[in-house]
Amino acid sequence: MKPTIALLTMIWPWLLWSQSSLADNLRQLTVYQSAPPFVVDRGKKQGLAFDLARYINAQQDQYNFEVVVMPRKRVNHLLNVSEPMILLFSSPRWEGENALKRYLWTATIVADNKYIISAMSKKVEYQNLDSLVGYTFGKIRGYNYKSLQPYINDGRIGIDVSPSEFVTIEKIKLGWIDVAESSMSILRYYQMLDSELDRNVYVPKKNYYQVNRRILVTRDQQAEYHVIAPIIDQSSSDDKWHAILKTYFGGHYKEFIR
Repeated sequence: MKPTIALLTMIWPWLLWSQSSLADNLRQLTVYQSAPPFVVDRGKKQGLAFDLARYINAQQDQYNFEVVVMPRKRVNHLLNVSEPMILLFSSPRWEGENALKRYLWTATIVADNKYIISAMSKKVEYQNLDSLVGYTFGKIRGYNYKSLQPYINDGRIGIDVSPSEFVTIEKIKLGWIDVAESSMSILRYYQMLDSELDRNVYVPKKNYYQVNRRILVTRDQQAEYHVIAPIIDQSSSDDKWHAILKTYFGGHYKEFIR
């Protein structure tokens, strides 16, 4: 008994230091896209966000990055009050005026495109915002649609609110809404789950806009940025990252490499 107590006495300070060190090195990677492919199973830590965290952790030993899923409204609030944050899969065009100067940005981690989708049985060929007048648009809760807002405000475009793009795709298939904005990253993942998707959902040739998903880092996280940024810089030519993308996008994974 005495040797055991003596041993515990010797290692206890080390255990305390070890726990403290782990806590000091822990950093949150925030993601607000709560649906696949970005978050597939939060409890099991499955999804592109979790794989990105593991990918970054495997390339460095200064920090232990963990994913935190947070509603978009909460993200907006924390950014507005200048809380420290590392935000995955964002874009300067989504983060307000002067976003490029206000925040630090990595290189593109997922090259994506947005489309205005509709039911195959009731195709809507997107040309401009006027081509959406008279339709019900599937809006994602917490997201801002600045260009659409004037049309929504005066009733030219109706809205239906959903928690995720995944849900809007289902509503399109069922004919519950007319049009919705969806990312090709989500559509490609969905195609792997539903072989009938192309028969039920119409994706026009003309995209709504191109978006390069990057990692936003607030300026009070300079040290973390300088660890993450070089890893993202080389990811486009890294077979390990390509393999991760292939898991979610199959043979189309090269579409998402910048």
